[in-house]
Amino acid sequence: MRAMLTLAASFSALTFLAGCAGAPSVPVGDRSYSESNSRAYNLAMAGGLREARDTKLGEDDYSSMMSDLSSGAGTALSLSSSAGIGLSGGASLGLGLASALFSGPGMMQRDSAFAFVPSSEATSPENATEVIRGYFYDAVQNVADNSEFSMHYNEGEKNVRFSRQRNISAIYLVNEELGCPMPTEQHRGKDVCVFGLLTPHKARSLRATPLAANATSQYSYPYLAGNHIESLLVTVGLSDNAKEMLGSEQAEAKRLALLALFSSNMPSWFYIYMKGGEANPPLILERGTAELFVTRK
Repeated sequence: MRAMLTLAASFSALTFLAGCAGAPSVPVGDRSYSESNSRAYNLAMAGGLREARDTKLGEDDYSSMMSDLSSGAGTALSLSSSAGIGLSGGASLGLGLASALFSGPGMMQRDSAFAFVPSSEATSPENATEVIRGYFYDAVQNVADNSEFSMHYNEGEKNVRFSRQRNISAIYLVNEELGCPMPTEQHRGKDVCVFGLLTPHKARSLRATPLAANATSQYSYPYLAGNHIESLLVTVGLSDNAKEMLGSEQAEAKRLALLALFSSNMPSWFYIYMKGGEANPPLILERGTAELFVTRK
């Protein structure tokens, strides 16, 4: 019971946290879809993030940013540093673009995730949640296999009720040298490092898959980010000790790198939205790639 309380406390701190005759050709939730939008914007609209907007860039700035992205600088790790993809005063895009990307009005202010579980992979809204949890544990195992952390969890904590509407699935990241200890009953939430998934008990009913989504079925079970009760949340929480040892910038870089690695091991129909901050613009992680809310003027 104490372990479950520690798990709940850890995640609480992190959370602060078809077609019928005459039907429209664009699925419900896709009316804003356009090739002239950024991929991030089209995904946000499909995923229920209705306050998203694109920042329009001049040709030179847009080309410079796309060049950085194509050269591999578009990962979450690079976005967490001051160099990033040209988002510092000394880089090519300059402070004007940084300001526009970081603080543009209407951007969503809460991290979240959204998904469209294909009907080929789930048999019901409840089963869709189990499918996501299964992928979550496999993806975090891959994170542990390809990083300096090991993973630890108790079987009884794989699906802990967080509230009347949602459940926690969480895994402890362990590396004593980085300040991430093996959890004990004495540890508080801020003493341990946790990789967590918050899910509603079930998805919405089967619907037409949005055009922007990479689902393999025409119909899917959606989890939309616009509704706090129905949305998903994937998060990494580092311990206070780890943050002190790494320093604030490196701790954020570590957190984003772990999320990007996790994203790269999730299905193509699963997306993570990250709100903008002091070091990174708002973005959507899609299979480990950062999609930005930018288009040409």
